[in-house]
Amino acid sequence: MHLSTAKINRAFVLWTILTTLAVELLLASLFLFPKIQLDYKIGISLFATVPAFVITIIQLVRTQQTQRASFIKDFLTEFRKNNDLHTAHYELVYRFRDDIYVKVEELAKKHLNGRPKLDRTDKPFFDCFKPLQVSDVPGARFFYPAFFQYSLEEKKLDGLLDYFNTIGLYLYEGLVSIEDVVSLLGDYVAILADRKVIKEYLALCDAPGEWKYSGSVGASTPYEQLRFLLVSYERYNTEVRNRKRMIDLKRAIDQKREEIEAHKRELHRIE
Repeated sequence: MHLSTAKINRAFVLWTILTTLAVELLLASLFLFPKIQLDYKIGISLFATVPAFVITIIQLVRTQQTQRASFIKDFLTEFRKNNDLHTAHYELVYRFRDDIYVKVEELAKKHLNGRPKLDRTDKPFFDCFKPLQVSDVPGARFFYPAFFQYSLEEKKLDGLLDYFNTIGLYLYEGLVSIEDVVSLLGDYVAILADRKVIKEYLALCDAPGEWKYSGSVGASTPYEQLRFLLVSYERYNTEVRNRKRMIDLKRAIDQKREEIEAHKRELHRIE
């Protein structure tokens, strides 16, 4: 997906030609075996139909790859064009740094004053966070996950998380790879994976009593595919870091070897 369209097309054409030639050579080699008797018409038919079949399969694979790239491209385009999504990410996630959330959490616990949680009738509640707010506009305020139900902030954040949950679904189904997601949406996923407020909100969603309308509702836990996306992202980052460390380690070892060889040469020269 990092290659230009021209380079991708050239690579595809070259791959198709090489594969077709390989199939033709394989079919031609059958005539070299004495025990294999092929009718002339059947041979001609094989030479005509089998390569065409191979080319069709290659084209299907190519089409699937193009569709996969299109999925991610469309998602990124939607994120950029949809002001609600982009604004929600900036105001409720990117701007909501962990040091701010720690202060929000302290104020929330102080307001609870020993109570386990707020009553539903008291939500949404933002008053105790006024000293920290950089905006008093509904939909852009800092919040505590257990206090902001039924607010515009909750609506905007849920819309944002639903968007990335859908990407997680495509990733889970194998329609896109984690490399695709990271290459185009990596910065946004990184912030989602890092922010404490998102971790706390997802943890809150793990408690059925907090999000089900009643005990009889048989819905699954919200944002399961988003969790899969975030876990996959963390695993990918770990693998990339490990590969980089191995490369750096090998480079350091090679450098030390060169230094040792240089010292040996210098000793021989002195002797």
